[in-house]
Amino acid sequence: MDEGLKVNITKMLRKLPIKFQSVMLSIVISVSLISAMYYLFEVTVYNNFKIIEISQVARNVRRSKEVYKLILSNYTKKMVDWSSWDDTYKFIKDKNKDYIDSNLVSFSLDSLEISHMIFFDLNSKFVYIASDTQVLQNKHTEANFETFLTSNPFIKTEIDKNGESSGLIDLNGETSLFVVRPILKSDGEGPAKG
Repeated sequence: MDEGLKVNITKMLRKLPIKFQSVMLSIVISVSLISAMYYLFEVTVYNNFKIIEISQVARNVRRSKEVYKLILSNYTKKMVDWSSWDDTYKFIKDKNKDYIDSNLVSFSLDSLEISHMIFFDLNSKFVYIASDTQVLQNKHTEANFETFLTSNPFIKTEIDKNGESSGLIDLNGETSLFVVRPILKSDGEGPAKG
């Protein structure tokens, strides 16, 4: 800065009233302190909160995945009992009413915490659909499930490849778990009937 300009600014500041100089100095110091505090907050506190929040979200996602896997595993185990059973194997062939009356009652599904049990043959044609009492009121129909099965051919591919298929489905805006297993004899042998 030019020496002459410095002298002029200094003379001009001396001519200002002391009150004004004090107020200006206070404003400059306040703005400087606020800026410094904001920067420190932004750099230290805010960034640390972001790191903590991200780690908590990641931990909660991992927990949710583990719970999902556990629930799906439990449903898969329940379905093994039903899908590898001589009575079910016979039911797919002859569609006998005794099987329905003694096994596919809403109490059975309620106690297993299953909302639907759907039986279909190897051609993906419905043999029978059983629903618990609560879900019957929600208007899920055979058509909803049929639409799901026909629009998701990966299910049949998964069954052929891995012996089962499971995951999440959307039925009329409601997300549900599903497990699909081949219907075999009680000893786990086939050929699969549905």
